[in-house]
Amino acid sequence: MRPCVPDGTLAETSSSQTSTSQLPAGDPCQPSEERLAMCAYFIWISEGRPDGRDREHWIQAEEQLLRCCQYDRLHDSASS
Repeated sequence: MRPCVPDGTLAETSSSQTSTSQLPAGDPCQPSEERLAMCAYFIWISEGRPDGRDREHWIQAEEQLLRCCQYDRLHDSASS
C-alpha cells in the first residue's frame, strides 16, 4: 500500500464519511496515532497554523488517511 502523506492540497471532507475510529480493531486502514499526528500536523501547517483547531485537523487527518486506504484497496482489487 502506498503511503498517503498530505501535500497541502486537501479535499473537502464530509461529516457523513466513516471515521477511522469506527473501523474494526485490526483493520489495515486503521492508521497509527503517529501517522494521524503527522497528517494532522501537515494539515495545520497548510492552513497557516491556526490556533484552536487541533480536533478538526485530527478528524480531517483520519478522513484523509481512510480515503487513501480505501482508494488503494479499490485500485489493488481493480489491478488484480
